[in-house]
Amino acid sequence: MAWNGGVPVGHLQGWSASVWHPDRVIAEAIAATLRTTGVVHETTATDSVDALLRFRGVPALIVLAGRDDGEVADVSEALAHRRVTVPLLSCQDTPTVSGVVEDLLDGASGVAALSSSARRFAAAAHTVAGGGLTVPVSVRAAAGRALVHAATEHARARDRLARMTPRQRQVLELMAMGHGHRGVAARLGLSVATARTHADRVRNELGVASQLQATIEARRTLRLAGAHPRPVEALFDAVGVAQQGSPAAAGGRSGRALPSPGGGSSVAGVLPAG
Repeated sequence: MAWNGGVPVGHLQGWSASVWHPDRVIAEAIAATLRTTGVVHETTATDSVDALLRFRGVPALIVLAGRDDGEVADVSEALAHRRVTVPLLSCQDTPTVSGVVEDLLDGASGVAALSSSARRFAAAAHTVAGGGLTVPVSVRAAAGRALVHAATEHARARDRLARMTPRQRQVLELMAMGHGHRGVAARLGLSVATARTHADRVRNELGVASQLQATIEARRTLRLAGAHPRPVEALFDAVGVAQQGSPAAAGGRSGRALPSPGGGSSVAGVLPAG
């Protein structure tokens, strides 16, 4: 069977979508909006992430409409484990820069506001389902700056690790767990003096002096240097940022996107009150 981006081509469903929200009624209302606006022909709605991933045929789109921390990363990881690629659209009541950047880094292909008009919401969903990337205009510029900063921080963290010896990286990992010189020595089979020497070099690389600062910075370095589902640089086009880090004139990359519409009823209007 042929593969396209990790998805078995023979199993693709014709423009179907799976929607998750912790409130099942809201998930069903969002699914109805996707159908009535013509984004997809079929939808499933659920209040369980586990149920969301139990699809028979691979959907064209997965919509994650709740802001429980980590659900985008969890779904991205689960899909990757199954060798399935499905575009993810994250929905937020009011998109924030930090929320948008976090979701994009965790694997979402776009972020939409539930408070936007139904047509704007449909345009974002259509763009993502078509293979494009989309970010709300209200936070696009700030998200671009945040991504440039993130790219710089990730590069610095990777450079730090690259300059360390294998033994120093082991010490760094133990320091991130809160171990002092004696703990490092015991776990690596070293003398306390040798462990202190390695720890001093690691602290010097991290630019800190105290054990507490070293623990905090070690955790931060390992987190930033860790692989994200999508490299930061791959997101620059979506927010209109040039590879050099300066704002680009272009609005962003899109797939089979609808033209940016205005007006229309609010998606929030189709959600149940209270």
